[in-house]
Amino acid sequence: MLMSFKTLDWDESTLETLKIPKEILPKIVRKGWLIPGIPISGCLGDQHAAMRKEVIQPKHGLLTILAFKLGKDAPTNYALEGSIVIAGAAVQWLRDSLRIISSTSEIEDLASKVDSTGGVYFVPAFSGIFAPWWHDDAPGVCIGIMRFTNKSHIARAVLESMCFQVKDVLDSMHKDAGEKEEIKNEKGRVLKI
Repeated sequence: MLMSFKTLDWDESTLETLKIPKEILPKIVRKGWLIPGIPISGCLGDQHAAMRKEVIQPKHGLLTILAFKLGKDAPTNYALEGSIVIAGAAVQWLRDSLRIISSTSEIEDLASKVDSTGGVYFVPAFSGIFAPWWHDDAPGVCIGIMRFTNKSHIARAVLESMCFQVKDVLDSMHKDAGEKEEIKNEKGRVLKI
């Protein structure tokens, strides 16, 4: 990262190491405080809108990201982020490569035809595995296939793999933050309770 989280400007030592002249870079501007003549100001992305309170230095495979600054003289706040890159793409893979489904909307019905994966486990590492493991050379894996395994077991294993990825990130967040929150899915939205 070329920006210093401490100064909120270009990091001089990084620029020097990479031999990047500061003059060729745009000015980093701050956002988040009121602009004269505009009574309300605010802009949050999905991760930032779902976060809360203090800065935590990650020690369990997550990233620190710049979260927000609520005024010119206000402190800068940071957040933990855990990137998961293959979720919907795994469902597309079932559709496009394996042809187990003809539409991504069919995945839930297919997976619900069985009450378990039947011992099938799927690791969706099509381009490596991201947070909290960070192995860019990890291959995807589908194991536990038996003679009775059918496409419903595989579909369910793909969906459960997404849950396992989220659990890995949440476990890392809990280790770093030292607290637990209840997470609820409400019509496709994840809510903290």
